[in-house]
Amino acid sequence: LGGCGWRVVERVVAKGRAKKGVTNAKPMWKRIKRNMFQVALFDESQMVKNAETKRGNAVQNLVGIKRTYVITGTMMTNYVKDTFWQLNMLFNGRFPVDGNLKDYTTCKGHKRGHEKFMQDFQASAGDNKRLPSLRNRESMWSMMSSIQVRRRANDPEVDQQIHLPDLSLHTELIEMDEDHRMIYRMKTGIFQQELLASLREAGQDVSIEDLNIVEVEKQINILRMVACAPEIEPIYGKEMTNKDARILELIEQDIEKGGKTVVFSSFRAFTEKLEEMCEERG
Repeated sequence: LGGCGWRVVERVVAKGRAKKGVTNAKPMWKRIKRNMFQVALFDESQMVKNAETKRGNAVQNLVGIKRTYVITGTMMTNYVKDTFWQLNMLFNGRFPVDGNLKDYTTCKGHKRGHEKFMQDFQASAGDNKRLPSLRNRESMWSMMSSIQVRRRANDPEVDQQIHLPDLSLHTELIEMDEDHRMIYRMKTGIFQQELLASLREAGQDVSIEDLNIVEVEKQINILRMVACAPEIEPIYGKEMTNKDARILELIEQDIEKGGKTVVFSSFRAFTEKLEEMCEERG
């Protein structure tokens, strides 16, 4: 149950139904019945946020789960308020604090448990404090220790109990072709010009915080998309990039060995293009 999946949970439909013109289909979590699954695994769990979000709503409606795993790669930069909802998925309102079960029960529209937790563990002021600045650290770390499988990569306690497979990682360094490189440089130049223009307009004493961060992020995302899938620019006339060709080659090699391949991509256009290329090749 990935963070991105919950973001569009109201629009998730069964694969193939949307293409057949089916509308108003139930979101995925509404089709999950009690005891249908025994284990729930929440990746990017800090994205649940609270009980009022679509993610939070979906999580609360999963019933009959016997075992829950919560995953986050950013624990020490998470906000205290987000940490509460992560822990609540595991403890269901009753948290083991200093050897006793403390009631932080909460439900949709009822924030008593959340507010009580924030009073006990929040930092000195504000609602956006991160974990390293919280109060009652010993109590928090003790509670976290009771549920954490791995606190850091070389945790000796865990290494004695759990055998992790050796890391097998192969990195491919793939250069852009000339057309791809030209488009990327063009977009980079546009970004630099707009950034310099904003700095000049704001004056010599401007800092990066004074810039329109939304526009900066927009330009960075454009560069990411062009780096991943240059065909979004009409002037790129090739059917596939060097990266596309290499990925297809690796997939074919894996198929010949009887293996399976999983490709992760944060850019949907690239995923769809790769799927089409694989289908064309059978």
